[in-house]
Amino acid sequence: MHEAQDGPLAALAELQARLSEGRAAKRLNVTQLAGLAGLSRTTVSNALNQAKPPSLDTVTALCKALGLEPDKLLELRRRAADAVANVADPETDHVQDPDGTVGSGAERAALDLAVRRSHARIQARLSSTPDDRRDDVAAWMLSHSATVVTVPAGSVRVLVAPMGAGKSERAERWWSEGAARAGANSKVAVPVWLDARDLVKHGLEPAVRDALGADLEHECRIVIDNLGLVSPPEASDDLLEQARKLVATWPAISVLATARPWVSRAEPHERIDVAPWPLERGLDLLRIIVGDAAFQAVREHETRQLLTSPLLVHALASRLCDGGDVRVSTPELLAGLAGTILRRKRRPVRQEVWGSLARLAALVLDSGGQVKASSFGREHDLWELEETGLVVREGDRMWFALPLFEQHFAAQALQDGVARLEEAAGPESFPRWRYAFAFAVDTAGADAGAGLMLRLVRANPAAASWVLDELSGLASQASAGRRRWDRDGEPALAAGWWLRDAVLAWLEGLGGLGSRLVRHYGGVLAPWGVCLDGEFMWVTEGRRGVLDAEVVARPELRRGGGDRARFCSRHGFPLPQDDLARWIWARNRVRESLAAGVRRRALPVPRLSPLATERMWFLARRVLADQQLQDDAPVPVWDLRLAVNTMMEHVEQTDWSG
Repeated sequence: MHEAQDGPLAALAELQARLSEGRAAKRLNVTQLAGLAGLSRTTVSNALNQAKPPSLDTVTALCKALGLEPDKLLELRRRAADAVANVADPETDHVQDPDGTVGSGAERAALDLAVRRSHARIQARLSSTPDDRRDDVAAWMLSHSATVVTVPAGSVRVLVAPMGAGKSERAERWWSEGAARAGANSKVAVPVWLDARDLVKHGLEPAVRDALGADLEHECRIVIDNLGLVSPPEASDDLLEQARKLVATWPAISVLATARPWVSRAEPHERIDVAPWPLERGLDLLRIIVGDAAFQAVREHETRQLLTSPLLVHALASRLCDGGDVRVSTPELLAGLAGTILRRKRRPVRQEVWGSLARLAALVLDSGGQVKASSFGREHDLWELEETGLVVREGDRMWFALPLFEQHFAAQALQDGVARLEEAAGPESFPRWRYAFAFAVDTAGADAGAGLMLRLVRANPAAASWVLDELSGLASQASAGRRRWDRDGEPALAAGWWLRDAVLAWLEGLGGLGSRLVRHYGGVLAPWGVCLDGEFMWVTEGRRGVLDAEVVARPELRRGGGDRARFCSRHGFPLPQDDLARWIWARNRVRESLAAGVRRRALPVPRLSPLATERMWFLARRVLADQQLQDDAPVPVWDLRLAVNTMMEHVEQTDWSG
C-alpha cells in the first residue's frame, strides 16, 4: 500500500531531480533558467521545488531550455499529476508563494505574459544566431552579463552607449530582476517595458497607468527603450523630464532609459555609461557561436575592435559562419548581419515588397517612431510586409522587428533615391539617419558611394564628417586600393583634380564661410601647382597671376624644388589610397583653417551681435597698441581712424607680403 502511494510522489521527485540536474549541467541559476525558458522565476522555482507537478507547458519549456528529451519528463509529470493535489484554491483563485505572500491568478497571468514578451525580445536579438546555438548563447548572455545596474526607488537612470553596445541587454537584466521580485512578492508590481517612440504622443504617465492600472503606489521598475530614436530630438529631453516627475510623484517607482551618446541630456548623476566589452568577453561569445576556429580568425589586432560590443560580435560571428573573413568595416559588417537575418527569415514575396520595406524604413526614420499602417498602403500590401517576418504590426501601428532592419532598408532608400538625401541629412533628421548613411556609403559601389559622399558633403559637412569618422576605423580596410582618380593624360593633373574636387565640395557645403577658410582670387579657389612623385604628392597654392589654370603640373616641385616666392603655401603628403581617404584629406585641410579662424576670432558673425562688438574693441586696442591704453580707458576713435588709414595706404602700395 505504501509503494502504491510512493509511486506518484517518486515520479514528481524524479521529475524535479532531472530538471535540477539539467540546470546544474548548464550552470544556470533559477533567474537565468527562467529568462532562457521564457517563464517567470516563481514558475521555475515552483516547478523545481513545490509539492505539486508543474504544467505541461512549463515542463516543455524547461526541457527545451535545458536540452532535455521531453517525452520521459512529460510522462513523469503525468504520473505525478494523478496523485499530487494542486495547491491552488479553486474558490479564491489564489496561489501560495514560497515566501508566504499571496498573488491572484490574474496577477500571475500578467507576470507570465510579461516574461514571455521579455523572452521574445531576447530571441529577437539572437535572430542571426544559428538555431542549434541559440539556447547556448542565451544562457551565456544571462550568466556572463555585466552586473545589474542599480536604480534606487524614486530615481531615473539612463544607460548611454552607441548602437549595439549592450544597453538593451543590461536593461533587460534589470527588468528581469524586477520580474523575479514581482513573482516572489505580490506587493511588487509587474515591471513595464516601453518603447520611447510610443510615448511621444500620449506621454509617459498615461502609458504607465495603462500598464499598471490606477494604483502606482507599489514598487515597480519601468524601462524606456530607444530614447534616442524619438522625433523631434527635443522629445527625448521631454520624456526624461516626464520620468523625473513620475518618480517624484510616485517614489516607489524607478525608471531606466536607454539612449545613444548624442541624444540624452541626462544629469551627471543619472547617466550610466556602458563601457565597451573587454576583448576576452567578446572572444568568449564568439567561441560559443562559431567554435574554437574563431580564435584563428581574430589574430590581427585591427579585428579586435569588432569584439567590443555584443552586436558587433554577433555580426562578426555571422560573417564567419557564412565563410567570410574579418577584413571588413563596421557598417559593412552590420549590413551583412542584416542580410544574414533576411536570408533566414526569407519567404517568397513579390519584388515590389522589398521596395516597400525601403519606403517604410524611410518613413520610420523620418517620423522617429512607428508608422500608421492605414496610411502606408492597402491591406493586402500590409499583409505581404508582415509575411516577410521583418515587420511587426499591432492594430494600426507598424514598425520593424529590429532597429538594424530600419538602418539596412533606410540605406537602400538612400541608395535607390526613395529617400531624399538632402532632407535626411538635415540637422534635425540626421541623428536618426546617421547609421543608414554610413551603411549606404560603405556598401554602395565605388562610384555610387563617391556620389553619395559628394552630395552629403555639400548638404551637411558636419554629417559627412561623422560618417567619415565612422568609416575610417582600423577595421575599414575592405576598400583599400580602390583609388578612383585615374584619368587619361598626366597622372599629376588627374590626382590634383581628384583632390581639388573634394576640397571644392567641402567649401560649397560651408557656404559663405568657405571662401574665408581657403585662399580665393576673384571668388575662385587659388590655383594649384601639383607634382606626383611615385605615391607622394606635392600641392602648392600659386600667387595671383602665377598659374594660368586651376591645376597645373609642376614637376620641379619634386623633393622641395621650385621657386618658393611664386607660391603662398606648400604641402607634401602620401597620396590618399581610396575615395574615403580623399574625403578625409580634404576635410582635414579645410578643418585646419577653420580651427585657426576660431582661435583668431576671425570667423564672420552678425554685424550687430555682441561678439562682433567685442571683436571690434579688441582689434581697435591692438591697432593702438603703441598708445598703451589702460584697461578701462575708452578707445579714441579719431586716433583709430588715422592709424587705419595709414595701414590701408601701405596695403595699397604692396603687391604681396609674407
